[in-house]
Amino acid sequence: MRRIIFTRKIVSAFFRFLSHSNDGSDGYDWKVRDLQDKRALAMNYIGDIKKRVPIHDAIRIKAQINNKALDHNDGPSSLFEPISSLTEHEETYDDVRKYMETVINGLMDEFSGDILDSIHESDASLLKDEFFGDEQTRSDCLQKWLKFRREVSDYQSYLSVPISEQNAWSAWYLRHVKGNFSNS
Repeated sequence: MRRIIFTRKIVSAFFRFLSHSNDGSDGYDWKVRDLQDKRALAMNYIGDIKKRVPIHDAIRIKAQINNKALDHNDGPSSLFEPISSLTEHEETYDDVRKYMETVINGLMDEFSGDILDSIHESDASLLKDEFFGDEQTRSDCLQKWLKFRREVSDYQSYLSVPISEQNAWSAWYLRHVKGNFSNS
């Protein structure tokens, strides 16, 4: 058994060395070799379930973390409150800026500082009216977006596949079978 594995490794290393030795007359043979190497690697992973399992487990764990993050997200509830609820006085630049910070932090946490620094005081109210309009439109837009995010995360999640069907081919199932049934 050890001899067979050792022989396979030597043969595969030998062919890999040969496959990179000749660029051909036009120099385009590298594309064919690259595709062959990628196909060989893909077939290696498809053929060996021990190599596929960690990948699928990692995707399942990521999907579970995303689901928990979406379910326990307390930020969006403050997005639907009007600016007047933040302060008792007339809206000022600071009020609009606080509201924009809340919205941007909820949607794009890591880039919020860069975006807010580029917004001038005169543009803050214009941006608020341009992007959100009245309170009802703003609320509807954000609710639709959050609903869409939750639906998409469930669709892409391995956890949405029943336990009895979670196996090595779950990714194929999600892409082909589940996708076709949901479209009809």
